[in-house]
Amino acid sequence: MFRLPKSSYNRPFIVTFRNLRICAGLYSTLFLIVVPPRRVSNADFCFHFDNWPRLVGTRKHVLVRSRDTQKLGHGQSEGIRAHINTFDKFVEDAFYHIDLIRVKYPELDCFICGHSMGGAISILAALKKPTYFKGVVLIGPAIATNPEVTTPWKTTLAKILRWIAPQFPVAALDLSLVCSCPQKVKIMEQDPLRFHGFCKAAFGASLVEACKEIQKRIPSITFPFVIFQGEDDKLCAPEGAVLMYEKAVSEDKAIKIYPNAFHNLLNEPNGVAETVTKEILHWLCARS
Repeated sequence: MFRLPKSSYNRPFIVTFRNLRICAGLYSTLFLIVVPPRRVSNADFCFHFDNWPRLVGTRKHVLVRSRDTQKLGHGQSEGIRAHINTFDKFVEDAFYHIDLIRVKYPELDCFICGHSMGGAISILAALKKPTYFKGVVLIGPAIATNPEVTTPWKTTLAKILRWIAPQFPVAALDLSLVCSCPQKVKIMEQDPLRFHGFCKAAFGASLVEACKEIQKRIPSITFPFVIFQGEDDKLCAPEGAVLMYEKAVSEDKAIKIYPNAFHNLLNEPNGVAETVTKEILHWLCARS
């Protein structure tokens, strides 16, 4: 429940300062564009950029090296499954990993890219060190939760139980809300690296707490960012993305909302995933 069996470690990993293994393998949630050597991007944290190698490969003189960073307690990383007391631990692990890369490539620009609650982690990281990243890319970020999913009684229950029974299940994730493509939903349902249990009290309370912290600090945001948001996102309310765009004081900020698109834009059909990927690359290249 805490440390995974050795047979589970079939991907590279790093060992954090808490002596826990964090998976860093295969999928391209960390990519280095090394020809020409211009940028480092840590794309948080466990969604699959299947289109990146193909799309980036079409750009002249650009090479992609792909890795994956899986959060504490998720995927093949160690830790109690899907449990956290505070998102600060995720932020600490993110900086720990990125610092290891930046030591090797000190001359490169560094961007952070986050999807869903990874978006919340990315924002919190950039708020902690506003000049550390050259820019922040957010895809359906967890800034405001959907009140129809995160109901008041669930939130209250999670807050109470986080200290009494932190792993008590309080809510289930409906994967049909993640993506509008039934085939992709089926793949997610069968993904052995995805946590298929209920959201636990401490985790849920920590997520809501992180969203409120972000909302409170939005007026102090100065770092460059772009937000890609699905109009029909039922998990992370689009209102949160709009709020950040409108209230942040950043001089370099943008938001793109995709009609009829669900939560995970990089898995959406009808050309949405390809369009978002290309626009992310365009945004990065324009700032490197």
